[in-house]
Order: sequence, then structure tokens, then C-alpha cells
Amino acid sequence: MCSISNMSKIRLDELQLKIMHVLWQKKEATVVEIKDALSDKGNPAITTISTVLSRLAKRKIVMYRKRGKQYIYKANIHENAVKHSMVSILVDRLFKGNISSLMNFLVTETDIDPEEIEKLRDKIDRSK
Repeated sequence: MCSISNMSKIRLDELQLKIMHVLWQKKEATVVEIKDALSDKGNPAITTISTVLSRLAKRKIVMYRKRGKQYIYKANIHENAVKHSMVSILVDRLFKGNISSLMNFLVTETDIDPEEIEKLRDKIDRSK
């Protein structure tokens, strides 16, 4: 699998991300298996899923192999690499690269459970 260090920033739209979640969970899947897994999430057409997978393969985000008449797809990039890249894009675009601004926004502008805040404090303290 590729890591973020040897790929440019990865931007995935909503359907691409849903498909990637299926592949990360199942390890590998056919278009029909992906469609079945997405059936409760808007039910995209098989042709739409195939097109998205083809585009992801061109970007080397997924790999595929042929088994009979079917293609078996699998993720070619780790989930954490995508999270890292997409959060990095968010921080760069909305917070001008300032992670502290993002954290301040999250703490002051969202409903974070006090228990979650305590967990975050513990993580920050352990990282010092």
C-alpha cells in the first residue's frame, strides 16, 4: 500500500470516501459487493460505482485484479493516510495552516462532551 509521503494530497468526494470505507473494511470487493454495502447510503448505480473505481484506479488510490469476468478492487492507500491528507487540506484552506486555530474552533464552536475534552487533555499531556 502507498503512503501519503509518496502521493500528493488526496481529496476524495463523498461517494469516493464511502467506497474507500467499504474497501478498508472488506479488504477487497467487487463492484456488486460494494454496491450491496452502500445500499443503505443512497444506493448509487453499479455504473456510477464502476466509474468512480476506474478514476480511483487511475489515481492509484485503488488497485484491481481480474477474476473471470469480474474485477476485484482493494485499497492501495491506508485509511490514516487519507485522513491525514484530508485534515491537512482542511487546516490549510480554512485555518491557514494553523492547527491551534482548528483546535480552538472545535473546542469553542462545537458540542464536545466533557468526557471527550478530558480524553483530549490526557492525549496532549502524554504527547509532551
